Amino acid sequence: MRRSIPMCALVVAAGLAACAAGVARGGATTEEQTHDQGRLTVYRLSVTPAPEPDPPLRHRLLPLRTEQRRGNAAPMYYRAMMASPAVSKSLREKHGEAYDEWYSSGTPLQDLPLDKVREAAAAWDSVVAELREASQRRDCEWDWQLEKIRGPELFAFVLTEIQESRELTRALMLRVRLALAEGRYDDALAALRINYKMARDVAAEPLLICGLVGIAEAGIGNAAVVEWIGGPNSPNLYWALAELPRPLIDLREAVQFEMTGVLRAFPLLMDAETAVLSPDEWARQLAEGLAGMTMNEQEMRTPLRSLQLRLAGTGIALATYGPAKARLAVSGMSAEQIDAMPVGQVIAIDAAREYRRVADEFEKWWYTPFRTAAEHQSSAERTLSGGLTEGGYGRMLASLLIPGLQSARTAQERLMWELGGLQTVEALRMHAAATGSLPAKLDEIEVVPVPINPATGAHYAYTLTDGVGVVELPFSDGFPSVARRYEITLAQ
Repeated sequence: MRRSIPMCALVVAAGLAACAAGVARGGATTEEQTHDQGRLTVYRLSVTPAPEPDPPLRHRLLPLRTEQRRGNAAPMYYRAMMASPAVSKSLREKHGEAYDEWYSSGTPLQDLPLDKVREAAAAWDSVVAELREASQRRDCEWDWQLEKIRGPELFAFVLTEIQESRELTRALMLRVRLALAEGRYDDALAALRINYKMARDVAAEPLLICGLVGIAEAGIGNAAVVEWIGGPNSPNLYWALAELPRPLIDLREAVQFEMTGVLRAFPLLMDAETAVLSPDEWARQLAEGLAGMTMNEQEMRTPLRSLQLRLAGTGIALATYGPAKARLAVSGMSAEQIDAMPVGQVIAIDAAREYRRVADEFEKWWYTPFRTAAEHQSSAERTLSGGLTEGGYGRMLASLLIPGLQSARTAQERLMWELGGLQTVEALRMHAAATGSLPAKLDEIEVVPVPINPATGAHYAYTLTDGVGVVELPFSDGFPSVARRYEITLAQ
């Protein structure tokens, strides 16, 4: 562990660390460590104590809705995305792989070639102007009309624009890091604010992929906040972080949409109890529905695929018909009703009911605190165990969707876990501004409430050893393969 020389003096009233020789300087370095449990990111921060801003909410990481204009942000995002590929291609042709190090922590702030980075940042001016305008619009309606899409097309829906938005985040981070390197905190904050707003707008449509991209973009912004905290005499962002919505990216509607999406992708299941089809048509539609999740329409129409579909339909019927009859009988359906239906309809009705049961079993835990949901995850997973005979076609469909939903909940909470860790570091800086030193324990902090770790329901793990304060976000918090550590010293 790297430790700095003890602090020379501290001007407590101003909340600024200073040496007898001159102005305080901060710094941030990042190290990625590989462990058996995954990747630990270690941030080593030499920070200047920072008091509460005056006024406290002078710095905000999202635009105030009362200061935004009515209107739709999506057209501005589309214009930015249209211009983005040409700009990024030009910059990579000119600067090569170095360009991709400038907007990330690959190149430390103090090592940025400022003249080149300024030129690269200026190339994005017209794109950023569109993003700035988008951030001032209250709403974002992508208008994909997803609720009208039915059948396998729901799985084939292409979201090119959402993936393109990642490049826009890179452009914004380039400007953030340049501004931080030059000590222009107001400019860095303006670009961060645009990025957090865009992340929420990207996640506005109720699709998990949109939400996950938005979470990734916000996470990139979090990494820039770490560098902000390590900047010399940087303003304290404790209240700016506290103001952010909890959760910052809410995937609840996306989960609800995805849960019902399987039934929309297989309309046959939605109408299973009332539809009137021939036995052959029931078998064909069931097989095509399952195939539609793993192959495109052209593949499904080849002679070989047509044969495979027929065989699949026969196989599903043989494996699931008997258990499906038994489950329907247990549910109260009479033997006469069951025997009067085509085999495919029996399977379809059972599939729809079983899917809803399993889906609800998973979804209900979404509405509990993360740590509670995590405790019940294994029991929910057991509902997916077994083969076709135990859960039928419905459980098979659920098994294709549910793991992705679990990962989405983890991603949503991990973002808040990271933000809480950053807010804890800012609480430490505020305490140091008031007292002249880092606390021995988080309980000593009185200037602001100490954030709660959403994974544990308690404060984040913290120790102070030889002047180095360490905030731990360990693997044991339950985010697979991810851990964070902030090693904090007071700057000279």
